[in-house]
Amino acid sequence: MPKGLESEESRPGWAALDTTAMRTTIAAIFVVLLATSPVFPGKANGTSDERRIEDRLARARNKIDDVMLRDADAKELIKRSRIYIARAETALANHHLAFAGPLSEAAEALSLAVDHVVRSRDVTRTDYPSQKRLSERLDSVSLRVQQASYFQKLGGDSTAKALVGLARRYNERARDSYRHGKRRETDEYTIAADEIVRALEYIAYAQTSPEARRRG
Repeated sequence: MPKGLESEESRPGWAALDTTAMRTTIAAIFVVLLATSPVFPGKANGTSDERRIEDRLARARNKIDDVMLRDADAKELIKRSRIYIARAETALANHHLAFAGPLSEAAEALSLAVDHVVRSRDVTRTDYPSQKRLSERLDSVSLRVQQASYFQKLGGDSTAKALVGLARRYNERARDSYRHGKRRETDEYTIAADEIVRALEYIAYAQTSPEARRRG
């Protein structure tokens, strides 16, 4: 069973991570982004980079187009995905690839979160992870969700504030599903929460990248 499932607040391990640890985490993320992404400074390759961003945005749009979800959180998630698709498209149109790249990654992460919410309703699915694996993943993602507010504040993007609440609520849905033995919902909501935090990481990078500092 995930640690402290009955009371996250009462267990020291679920207390907010200290600032030093969070800064180490964000620094590590940025190093990986700089080393691996072709859209960041030093790796730019003109048209090919723009094409990759366009393809990523197309994938994001395809995942949320025609999705019919009724609950408020799902609707909000779709709305935020569209906002970041539009922002990435604007940055791309202005050839600001250092912004368009991470914003397109954020938009795709949010569209993947939407996709996992949709999959949580797919009763035909039976390929769930083991209980042990679900427990481990839920603990890991719950720790990441604690960092959501830090990433939002780091990026200073007020539009992303809603994502912090969404990450927390989908994480709690996952934990509640685990309590009730709902493996499909546990798996999909856990991944949805993780994708939302991933989006916040990319949004933070877009706002704190070297180009953003030069322009701001």
